[in-house]
Amino acid sequence: MQPTTKYTILDAAYLFYYATDVAFKTEGDLPLKRRLEELVTDAMTIAAQAKFDVFNALTLMDNPLFLADLKFGSGDGLLNYYLYNWRTAPLAGIEAVDGVPAGRGVGVVML
Repeated sequence: MQPTTKYTILDAAYLFYYATDVAFKTEGDLPLKRRLEELVTDAMTIAAQAKFDVFNALTLMDNPLFLADLKFGSGDGLLNYYLYNWRTAPLAGIEAVDGVPAGRGVGVVML
C-alpha cells in the first residue's frame, strides 16, 4: 500500500463486544456462525452509514467463525496486549493452541 497525501484522517470502527444467546440454544457452531454474520453485517452497515473508512475486528471470542466469510483481511499482527497480573493457559487466536479451538478464549480489549 502506498502512502497518500490526499487524506489526512482515517476513521476506524472497532468490533469489541457482541452478545447473542444462540450459542446456548443450539448444538454446533453453524447457528452461532449465521447469527454472528448477521450481527456483524449490520454493524458494518451502520459503520458505513456513519462514514467510517474501515471496520476492524480481532481474532478473539468467536470472531474466526465469520472473519473470512465477511471478507476481513489479515492485519500485520503488530498489536500490543497489556495483561497485568494474569496467569493463564495458552490462548488461541486464529489457530488452535494446546487443544483450545481457534478464537475460543479470553476477550482482550486494546487500549
